[in-house]
Amino acid sequence: MKQFLRRKLYYACELSPFHHNMTENSRLSVEEIDQTAVLVAQLAHLYMTADNADVTFIVQGEYLPAHRNILAARSEYFRALLYGGLKESKQNEISMDVLVEAFKYLMTYIYTGCLSPKQVNHDDLLDILKLAHQYQFIDLQKAISDYLCKVICLDNVCATLDTGRLLNLPDLASACYTFMEVNSDSIIKQQMFRTISHDILSTLLERSTFYAPEVKLFQAVLDWCRYNSEQGNQSEELFNKICFTLMSRDDLLNVVRSANVLSQSRLLDILAEKERLIKLPYRATPLLELTITMNGITWYNSSSASIMGELDLGKHFQANSIRVEL
Repeated sequence: MKQFLRRKLYYACELSPFHHNMTENSRLSVEEIDQTAVLVAQLAHLYMTADNADVTFIVQGEYLPAHRNILAARSEYFRALLYGGLKESKQNEISMDVLVEAFKYLMTYIYTGCLSPKQVNHDDLLDILKLAHQYQFIDLQKAISDYLCKVICLDNVCATLDTGRLLNLPDLASACYTFMEVNSDSIIKQQMFRTISHDILSTLLERSTFYAPEVKLFQAVLDWCRYNSEQGNQSEELFNKICFTLMSRDDLLNVVRSANVLSQSRLLDILAEKERLIKLPYRATPLLELTITMNGITWYNSSSASIMGELDLGKHFQANSIRVEL
């Protein structure tokens, strides 16, 4: 009989207690899965692709595929257009009477929620602002308007103001008016000044804070009227807003009379009024605050930080407050 040697096999192991070392953030990362970036990337991939597209916009001859659900979710305008029972809700191709570049930028924003104003030229940005207003993208409209307020310059202020007034954006329009007041001497010398609307020019002339020597304002208005000669019936209204009594006698006789825009009797009346008036109308550059110290003069206007230096005593200033610190 065979005998078998039974052997026992022993395993040695070391046990240690389990320590729960998860931090609060790591618990949250498990409990809350945030893949927003993935979602945005996937939606962005759908932009301008025919994948599952169920509508095509025809804009200035270009065919742009899109997705009804995404557009309707992002805009009340597109919801009404695509699902509101209008004829477009039954069309697979819809013609849009807008500028194609601005429309593409808007579609990018719809699909990604992103738009970089610095990467868009100013004219296109104004067109995007108009579309944002038309299609009721209120947040985008506000963001673009705020950005435009920060980048106003001599080259774009007239076009920006036109758009701000057209869309009834008071903050944007106010920022443009303030810039034009502070830079009035330079504004009236710009060729673009000729192209501003009659309403804007009329409003500027009514503002006592739009300061430049009155004879220069007269010459700028005269140049505007000649450039916009088809609006001749409005010239008289503009000249009536010029403060002729602020001009010197020489300017009235040599500059205004030679322009032949006022009758001889009107010119004589202005000269007589100038001699008779004790308190003349005025224009002045607006300042928020003027501080006079032993070290100099510091002033603030609404478009800049504090400025320290010499004031041009040949100009008129209108300060909200004056402080003297000695």
